[in-house]
Amino acid sequence: MKLFQKAFNLSNKLHTQNLFKFGTGTGFTKQYSLTATGAGWNANITDNGNYKISTDPKVNQPLYLFLSSLIACEQATGNFIAKQMGISLNKVHFDIKGERDERGFGHLPITQEPPVTSAFQKIYGTVLVETEASEEQIKQLSEILKIRCPVARMVVQSGCQLDIQWKKK
Repeated sequence: MKLFQKAFNLSNKLHTQNLFKFGTGTGFTKQYSLTATGAGWNANITDNGNYKISTDPKVNQPLYLFLSSLIACEQATGNFIAKQMGISLNKVHFDIKGERDERGFGHLPITQEPPVTSAFQKIYGTVLVETEASEEQIKQLSEILKIRCPVARMVVQSGCQLDIQWKKK
């Protein structure tokens, strides 16, 4: 059986075993809500609770924050998948890069459509995992992750090429 099919079958198995704990309400939709106030180049963002972040393009450009979100989502999703597979990820090392064409953002005049997208065109890198799991298990985890990680799915569905290789260290 191909690795992707194995990953897909395990992903479906997780759903059928009721391994997810959903809140009450109608359906399975979870809402995420942020508010922000901006001035100049900066924004102060909060979830009206504990989460707060301030952006400053000189310090944490939004595209770095986006890549950070992808890493955080892959880390969390990867650990969830590993737990369901019965394996442990002791430490995970990410080396991720994103590429975009600057003409998509800076093309002038600003009222004209740019010749290329302003979005990332390619995100790639390596994830080295310290684990007792086999290389085959890490490959299977990686395939499931491509299906389950919400941020990775958004990247792929946007048309961006996503090539992050999970490997046993």
